[in-house]
Formats: sequence, C-alpha cells, structure tokens
Amino acid sequence: MRRTSAREYATGGSWFLSRCGAGAGTDRVYQDPRVIMNSLTMRYLCVMGGGAAGSLLRYTLAELLVARVPSRFPLATFLINITGSFLIGLVLGSIGDRDAVNLRALLVAGFLGGYTTFSAFEWELLRLGRTGLAVVYGAGSVVVGLGCCWAGAMLAGRR
Repeated sequence: MRRTSAREYATGGSWFLSRCGAGAGTDRVYQDPRVIMNSLTMRYLCVMGGGAAGSLLRYTLAELLVARVPSRFPLATFLINITGSFLIGLVLGSIGDRDAVNLRALLVAGFLGGYTTFSAFEWELLRLGRTGLAVVYGAGSVVVGLGCCWAGAMLAGRR
C-alpha cells in the first residue's frame, strides 16, 4: 500500500479526499477532513431520512390499494414501481447528474430507493409462477416503468 505524502494530503491528492468529492490534483486548496465528514454525514442523513419517508409511503399506499382493490395481480407493487420510475426520471431530469448532491441523495437514493419495490416485484413475480399473469406483470412492469421514466425525463426537459 502506497503512503500518502504530506504534500499530497495538503493539496487534496490523497485517495480519501478524492473519494469524498474533493477531486484530484495539486492545484486545489486543502479541505479540512471535518468539513468533508460533515458533508458525508449530511448525505447519509439525507439517504436515511428519504428512505424512511419513501418506505413509509410505499407501505401505506400498498396497504390502501390491497384493501380497496383485492386482486391476484400485484397492483400495488406495479403502480408503486411505475410511479417511482416516473419520479426518478422527473427528479434526475430536473436536477441533473452533478447538481445538488444532497438533494439527489435525499430524493433518488433515499426516497425513491425506499419507495420502489424491486425485491417485492421479484417475489411477487415468483409467486405468480409460470402463468400469463406473470408474463403480463413482469413485462408490463419493465416496459411501462421504462416508459414512465422516459416520460418523467421528458417532462423535466432532459431528453
């Protein structure tokens, strides 16, 4: 393992600083590790808070839909994944790939990561077995979800 020199560390050339968003090269001003850790802590809190809110919303909507529309077809998961696909297209299309790191952490990794239900999708697909309903659900989720993601990005003006 290579040791980081004092010059590299002072100019931000260390691996740790580059992984924390400080960039690379010797033309940068030294960044205090406490500031970097505070920004990472904030980003982690954004992901956790968004994830908790997204998971709670998913759970609440699923319970309401299942109670009101009983069906063998997993409608709740289908609708949640489709709206999540639309929202991720809308959010990332609106804020871009490099802007608003904490907002992206809150909304995309956190909220929409907690809101969408890929693992539930897979389980429900497995439970449906080798039926026409399984094909409709699996293919429909992917095709309609992709279309919704595209529509969200179009609405945001990014495509």
